Parts: sequence; C-alpha cells; structure tokens
Amino acid sequence: MSHAVARMEKAGWVRRTPSPTDKRSNLVQLTEAGRRKLVEAAPGHVAAVRRLVIDALRPEQLDALEQISEIVTDRAADILGEATPYQAPLG
Repeated sequence: MSHAVARMEKAGWVRRTPSPTDKRSNLVQLTEAGRRKLVEAAPGHVAAVRRLVIDALRPEQLDALEQISEIVTDRAADILGEATPYQAPLG
C-alpha cells in the first residue's frame, strides 16, 4: 500500500500528513489533481467492473454479493470506528 501511495503522491494525486492519533501512521488526502484523475478514470473503471463482475453473475448471485458486501463494509466500519462512507445498489 505504501508503494502505491508513494506513486500517487509523486504524481501529485495525494498528500500525506502525520496522523494526530497514531505517530506510526499517516493520513492520505486526495488533492485536486487526484480528484480530477479519479473523475477521469471512473467511467472506464465502472465499465470494466460491470463487464468482468456484474454481467457475469445471475440475479441471485448479485443479491448474495450485495449482502456479503454490506456485511464486510459494516464490519470494517465497526472495527475502524468510522461511519460507512458509501453504499450503492449493485443491481
């Protein structure tokens, strides 16, 4: 992960700041250039996920994927002590 963040930081897409609560870690913030890159990349990413994952699954499999995703997302939020940032319907 740190290598990926380093590459994004070098490209100017993110910046690191020391964590105020954990001296061993940093927080990563998306820069304006990073936000533009994200907006630019989103349509292709969504199309690839749809082609590779969503279109390959039957409706009942999509329902199961949605349920599993909610469980994993809720657990991550509980463990990290954060609110779930985003949930979108799969279907």
